[in-house]
Amino acid sequence: MASDINYASWPRHVARHIDVGDQKQLFLDDGFLVERAEGIRYVMHQPVKHPHNPLLVPDMPWELQVQLYGSVLWDEEDQTYKMWYTNRTCKYGKDSAVIMAYATSEDGLNWKKPALNILPHEESAKTNLLLDPGPGGSGGVCVLKTPDEKNKKYKMLYKTIEEGGGLKVAFSPDGIHWTKHPKTVLPGVFDTFNVAVQDNDKYVAYVRINQRPRKRHRALGRIESEDFIHWTTPTIVLKPDERDPEDTDIYTSAAFKYPQADYAYIMMPSLFDWRTGKLQVQLATSRDNAHWNRAGNREIFIPLGEPNSYESEEIMVGAPSVVKDQIHIYYHGSNRPHWNGMGRPFKEKSGIGLATLRLDGFISIDAGEKPSGGTITTVPIQFSGTHLEINADATWGEIRVEILNDTNEVIEGFDRLSCQPVIGDSVRHRVSWSGGDVRTLIGTTVKLRFHILCARLYAFQFKTKHP
Repeated sequence: MASDINYASWPRHVARHIDVGDQKQLFLDDGFLVERAEGIRYVMHQPVKHPHNPLLVPDMPWELQVQLYGSVLWDEEDQTYKMWYTNRTCKYGKDSAVIMAYATSEDGLNWKKPALNILPHEESAKTNLLLDPGPGGSGGVCVLKTPDEKNKKYKMLYKTIEEGGGLKVAFSPDGIHWTKHPKTVLPGVFDTFNVAVQDNDKYVAYVRINQRPRKRHRALGRIESEDFIHWTTPTIVLKPDERDPEDTDIYTSAAFKYPQADYAYIMMPSLFDWRTGKLQVQLATSRDNAHWNRAGNREIFIPLGEPNSYESEEIMVGAPSVVKDQIHIYYHGSNRPHWNGMGRPFKEKSGIGLATLRLDGFISIDAGEKPSGGTITTVPIQFSGTHLEINADATWGEIRVEILNDTNEVIEGFDRLSCQPVIGDSVRHRVSWSGGDVRTLIGTTVKLRFHILCARLYAFQFKTKHP
């Protein structure tokens, strides 16, 4: 495993090394891993929307609108996709009451809303409704599955308006039958979707903060807890700035710890434009789960749909997940401007859709057809794996890797010509040299130099060979 490094305070490009161990390293566009680059560019990749979207729509008598102010998990233990989402209903005599609902799927595409005997709705005794926060409803629900005591295997963080509002938590042995914690765990407004992640030995949540003055007043705060009940005071970690239009708020985070790589945290924040009412998704990255940078020159990460489609005016992402060799990004969309729906019947279209990326596919380092393509040289690293793998698309070109010592001299046997060219498209290309074995370099300080010709590079990893 890599050592615990404070990436935010660690000066770049200095004479010290990063211990990458046998963990995957993503090339996020902060340039942290790169000491020198020539002829390359960082490219953010938009996920591909599923052609059958929306996959889940409001088709039950108690559903006026479905929203993924919630979570979707691939449950390895049960071999099932599980979704906790919010449902706007007419309960309490108004159109904006929000109750939490549940759906399952075997393939992540075809969803079932099980008839649970938990919360009835009018003449329907059995519904898929799970938890009623009360007359004020809830702005969203985040569910984690953790290796915890039996009755708290599933943990829920949600926001409510009743009893003065604030953040609340609930626990469940199966993700269906929930026991609310009796007290508000953190008072405050925390409007809309708040996301919790498990980060090593603690929990971290990203919550909505309403600042003043009105312009650019919504931002994202960060809180921590050791037990999911006692939380720290929020610290703002992402907010609109001078590069954003004046009438812009950061609305939701969709933050998660990327499980496939070391020190890689991802957000997919939705930005709200007060002028148009649109909500659009960007991409943000972090190395330490505390200091965040918006990626891809702040371009749109998931574009809105065609006019009058179910996603033409707003998109908000639930917490993403990694399933096999794909990143699954479930999101909800609507064809109403966000400020134009309160206080009137929900006749607009809404639904929950899916977009996917290749494994590690957020950002790549690309090089084109210049005579020698492009190169990147990493900062000094140490590793413990037994062989090098890269995630790369070299369908129309090739990638070669050479290994340098800490004085920038190519190590004998690991030069460019000795490297077998990596060609084709794979998330697990194995890199080899005719004159060297990387096991002889374990524990020494080295640099990697990637020679990229008409190809794109997403990640690298010194993997440990298992028998």
